[in-house]
This record gives sequence, C-alpha cells and structure tokens, in this order.
Amino acid sequence: MAAVLDAVLCGHDIVPIKGDSVSNAAAIGIALSVLPERVVQRYWWFTHILDSPHTRSSTGVVSGYWPDLLASTKTGRRVNEWLSTPGVIRARFDRQSEVIAWLVGQGRSGSGRVDRYRSSATESEFVSAIAARELTVREQDIDDLLRRGDSILTEPQAQSALTVWVGSNAVRAMTFAVSSDTDTGVANAIVDALLGVHERARTGSNPVYFPPASEPVYGWHTILARYLCELYPDKPAMLAFVQEQLLASGRPLDTEDAMAKVPDRWWSSIGLQRSDFGVPVQTIVYEIRTQGTVSASLEDAVYFAADRLTTVLAIVEEFRHHLPVAAAAVVIELAGEHMYPVTLAIVQNNARYGHHLTAQWADSLIQKLPGHEEIVVALWEELAADRTPVHQTLLVRVLRAHERRTGVEFAMKTLLAVAAKELETRATAPVRHERPQESYTDSIMGTPWSNEAVNRLRPTAKVQDDFEDDTTWSRAYAVVWPIVYILIGSTFASILLLGFDRLG
Repeated sequence: MAAVLDAVLCGHDIVPIKGDSVSNAAAIGIALSVLPERVVQRYWWFTHILDSPHTRSSTGVVSGYWPDLLASTKTGRRVNEWLSTPGVIRARFDRQSEVIAWLVGQGRSGSGRVDRYRSSATESEFVSAIAARELTVREQDIDDLLRRGDSILTEPQAQSALTVWVGSNAVRAMTFAVSSDTDTGVANAIVDALLGVHERARTGSNPVYFPPASEPVYGWHTILARYLCELYPDKPAMLAFVQEQLLASGRPLDTEDAMAKVPDRWWSSIGLQRSDFGVPVQTIVYEIRTQGTVSASLEDAVYFAADRLTTVLAIVEEFRHHLPVAAAAVVIELAGEHMYPVTLAIVQNNARYGHHLTAQWADSLIQKLPGHEEIVVALWEELAADRTPVHQTLLVRVLRAHERRTGVEFAMKTLLAVAAKELETRATAPVRHERPQESYTDSIMGTPWSNEAVNRLRPTAKVQDDFEDDTTWSRAYAVVWPIVYILIGSTFASILLLGFDRLG
C-alpha cells in the first residue's frame, strides 16, 4: 500500500501493485479514499489490467500484476513486462515518507481526517499541508510557523519541538508572544513551552524572566500573568504553582530578598498578595529602606500575624543597624498596640550599633507619631534612666502626655498643664539672669560692710550659683520640682484632714 501511494505522489505514469486480486482491490480502495481527487483522476485503476497499452498516454495506470497462473501466457508476460517498465519519476517531497505512513493509517482507520486535505490542487500542496498539520513538528520548522502564526503550534505534535526551540530562543519566543499579530492560542502555546523550559531549568536560573527579573520584551510579564491566570483560575492552584515553581529551593524567589523585590502589582496580576505567603520580614525591611514606607498588603500581613509583637521585633532585628527616625516611625506604627515595647526595642537596637538615644532623636520621632503618649513616656523614661539631658520641648511633651492620661485627678491635670505652659514659655523666651545688688550690714552695729571686706571673706574656690547654670536641667528643675513639692504637700494635707474628720 505504501509503495503505491509513494509512486502516485512521485508522479509515476505506471504504478504496479504486487498482490493478489483481493489485496490489490483493497490497496486501490485505500488509495482512492486518501489521495486528492485531482490526483485520482489522472490515473486508470485496475486490479489486473487486461492488456498493455500500445502507446503511452497522459493518463497513468495503476494495476496489479497478472497472477502466477496466467503470468506464463503470452499476454500475461507482455502485461507484467510493461508494468515493470520504469516510468517518468518526479522528485520526492519533504517528509513524504512520514506523510505516506500517516495516510496508510488514516485509510485503514477510516477516520475521515484526511478529507480536509483532498481538495489540494497538487501533490506538493497535499504533502506539505499534511506534514505541517498532522506530523510531529520539527524544530527547524518552528521559526517559519511562528512568523506565519500557524495554529499548528497549538497542536500536541508541535509541543516537543516548540519547547526545544524556545529553550534556545527564549527572548525571540517572548517577542512573538507579546506581538499583537500573534493569535492568542499561539501565544499561549509559546508561554506553555517556556514554562516547560522553566521546570527543567538548572538551579538558580530564571529563563522565563519571572519577576523580579526585568522584562526582556515590553509586555512580557503581562502575557505571562494572563496565561498563568488561565492555567490556574483558582487561588489554591495558583499558590501551589508559586510555591513549587518560584519559592522552592533553587527557584527565582527562594529568598526573602528576592521576594522583596517583586512588585505588588505582579502579585495582584496573578490574583495573589504578599500576605498569602506569611509575613515576609525581609521584604518589609527592604521596602522601608528603599521606599520609606510599607505597602498595604504587607501592613495587612503584619496586622493578621499570629504574634504581631514578635513579628515587629523580628523586623527591628532584621535591620542589622540603627534605625533612623523615619524608619523607626514606620516600624512603631506597624506595632499597633505594642508600640511601647517596640519603641524600647528600637532604642536598644540603636544602642547596640553605637547610636545611643538622644533627646533630639526622641523629639524628632515623637513629631512623626503625634498623639501617641506611650511613646513619649517610654522615651522619657529611657532618657531619665541614662541621665541624658533632655530638651525643654521634650519635657513639655512629657508633661502634656501625663496630663492627657486617663485616671489623672483634675488638680493634677491642672498642675501638669501649668507646668507645661510655664516650661514652654521659658523654652521660647530669652532668659537673662542678673545678680541683685549685694548689700551687707553688720549684725551688731548696723554698720554697712564694704564689698572689698565681704570679698575677703569669700572662699577662694569658685562656687557656681544655680542661677548661673544655664543648662536645660536647671531650668527644668526650677519649674518641675516646686510643682512636685506642692503635690506632695497637698496630698499630705488631704491625709491629715481626712484623719481629723474621722476623729471628729
């Protein structure tokens, strides 16, 4: 059967069939069912031709040899000799043997798939169409098929060759995939082949340019995300793909540092967000360092963490150097109700790297976190413990913070407000300390002493007067401690009055 189809497709004018009458008839039946109609019409078809033509004709002949019983006759010998005469042979077509094997299978199965090609005008067109659409596509055919946008690339027989081709021509394949001229089905076939390359890629490589790698061709990440959403329409399936193909060891996102560089819009484009992968501490640190803020998805990840305090403390630890004011403010806000311990952790972290707490740093931080009295108190206590000189503005904030605290008596609130106001006034107004005119009188005779005599009685070592000390602590001392004494006295008086009342 294959020999008959091969000879007809090569254009032989005489095509012999070797077999008995039954097999010859079967072969002719298959040939008539699979060959193009125009090719069939150029031949006469016989199971056994009765006699050889006396002259050659433009119409070819397909016939079986005479059977052995009759081959010894004069006519039988003449016919068989004529069938064995070499005819006119045309060159074979590319992949013709593979096409013939496919045609034989189609003829025996009777699937009718070949019918779509039987209208071909020539043998060449017939063979080429079948080779392109029914046979396994070869690697050398891919480039031409892509340029033509041939839908054969979406067929299973093309996948093996396409995968091999894109493995060596990844960027060129991506160029075809993002082209507006490329059919969506073909573009998806390209992306699928590239994903096959990714699965077999060596450790540490990223041949498909998953983020954070830059797009080799503009629009590639969009095409990639679109295909992944079609391939994994539900979130659990997409998460499984990301875990296995992107986050696993040796994959492009196997470190938090790599995860930190993936933009949120990429996760959104595939229906995910960072919080789906737990709390990426290094990603948060990376965003604070580079952007001075934290994205909404990462804030949610911290907010919904099983242990929010431990998570934020891990963020502080991950900085591995001191936190400047802006970064500290962002981290403290992430802590939520745990601002107090996180603030102290930041102070301790900075001290570990040689950046001890200063009043200026504390005041700058408080300005970035208005309304958080617990932060004010925490920093005040830390500075007081280290006996660090505190600027008046910070002292004012401390007094205001205590004033606004709940559970403070009205009298105490009033005193705190007065103290804060007085200290604030002193901090902003210029201060001049002038020594009053000294006058000394003899306690016995009432005779004024001269200044010269008084000076001789002074000790030789200079004793600094409190009023000569223009430091912050002396100012604060002068304002705050009288208030403390008043509060202690009023409390004591209240206790005595209460006692007398009970005795009465």
